[in-house]
Amino acid sequence: MVGTVWILWTLIVFVQDFHVVQSLECWKCIQHDCHLDPRTNQKAEKVTCAVGEHCLKVRFQMFHNESNTYFDSVVRSCSPYTCPSAGEEEHMACMNHNRDYMFKGCSLRSCCNDRDLCNSGSAPASVLLLTVVLQILLSIT
Repeated sequence: MVGTVWILWTLIVFVQDFHVVQSLECWKCIQHDCHLDPRTNQKAEKVTCAVGEHCLKVRFQMFHNESNTYFDSVVRSCSPYTCPSAGEEEHMACMNHNRDYMFKGCSLRSCCNDRDLCNSGSAPASVLLLTVVLQILLSIT
């Protein structure tokens, strides 16, 4: 009887601590046109990340003063690391700081692991909203 109770408790504890671990599916795109919606971009592909990895999207922007060239690129992939705490506010501060923007460039990293293909957005919603608000304000003045 004691052996049966012990086996039953062992099974209950094992089942409670048992978690199904699944890999995340993310968009991968390392091309010049990865800023486009990956669902319609033929160069973007769906990849299965390793267990524990996050979906990653990085946007890099820079203005090279000598060549008068503006760079804006997006890369999508899997990442074994979570994103650093730097977010949209830090990115906008970098963009507004000429020395950073013109010499080092500014990057915005977005990570997610809440659902498959979560790195699909073309731009963060708040960046789009900020752009629209700025356009409205500029047209009023």
